[in-house]
Formats: sequence, structure tokens, C-alpha cells
Amino acid sequence: MAERSLHWLPLAIALSVAPLGACGGGNGAIRPTSQFTAEHAESFEDGIDFYADPELLEGRWREDWTRDIQKRVGWSDLIAIVSVSTLRTDIDPERRTTFRIVAKIDRVILGEAPADDELVLPVREGQPGFVSVEGHDQRILNHQFVLYTKWYLNEIDEIAPHWHLSPATPAIVRRTEYLAARRDEAVAEQPRRTVVEHEN
Repeated sequence: MAERSLHWLPLAIALSVAPLGACGGGNGAIRPTSQFTAEHAESFEDGIDFYADPELLEGRWREDWTRDIQKRVGWSDLIAIVSVSTLRTDIDPERRTTFRIVAKIDRVILGEAPADDELVLPVREGQPGFVSVEGHDQRILNHQFVLYTKWYLNEIDEIAPHWHLSPATPAIVRRTEYLAARRDEAVAEQPRRTVVEHEN
């Protein structure tokens, strides 16, 4: 796959490098690095794609996939290879369904994982990603995925994930690792700012 269209990465990284650098180890690093925006919501739609081999995509489909993975890697707070063991279904009093995907973190590619190495990924009926989960139990359960996560503060001020899952095929893992490495390089190349305080 051609390694192109990466000119946007330094800007995305520059916007997030300070918060990322401020995070410490352990659960202290599990926090939003920026406000979750409408643009972020397009990439972290709480859904799944099942493109096992992006090399087979052509034309506009290939361009869209390339753009989407670049944005997800550039904005993610956590990228990891995960195994899905459980898919829970909840129904609220208004008869709306929420799916909860239980994902065990097998390997972190970028960012900090929760201490228990497990995440619950919810998606509610009416959200864009809901239809990608509904009725796809056999394609989800007991499979490995690449998880792209952006933390946000939910309505009760708890840190929660907005997320996207892609199959953890060799082609997708390689591309994700390549982009994550480019992001790390861009962070390392950011000029360091020195703050000098003057006494009055």
C-alpha cells in the first residue's frame, strides 16, 4: 500500500502532544486528551467495519478507508489489539437496546491501557455504529480486532470510550503500526519550548 496523504499528521499531533506528554503512568493516563468533537465522532462512531483486506478496495472505497484510518490513528488515545469474548444486550425501560462489547486487550500499539486490561465498549440504539453490531454476533465474538479509542467525559463525568473496531488482519495491523510509528516520530520531532520566568 502506498504510504501517502500523511501531510495532516503533524498538525493533529501538534494539537495533542502537550496533553499526551502530561499524562503519567497507570490509570492517571486514562483521560481525555482533547474535547470530543463532531469531527471525532465521524471516526469514533462506536462501530465496527469488517474490511479484512483493504488491498481489495478500489477507487473511492480505498480512498475513504485510507483517510479514515489516518484520522483514527492520529486522534486515538489508545490503539490496541483486542479479543472479544462477550457481547451483552441491555434493554432500557423505553425498549431501546444497548450492546456492550467486552474486549480483552492483548497488545497495546499506542497509548495507555486500563489497569485491568479489559474494556466495555457500548453502543446504543440510534447511534451510527449500532447497525454494524446488530445481528453480527458470529463475526464479532471470539475474534480479534484493532481497537481505536478516544476517551471522553460522559454525562455523569466519568471517563468513557468512543471507539472503532477493525479486523486484526496482518494488513490492517501493519498499516496501523506504520501510522502509529509516524505519529511517534512526529511527536519526537516537535520543537521543545522552554519557559523562562523573570523575577520582577
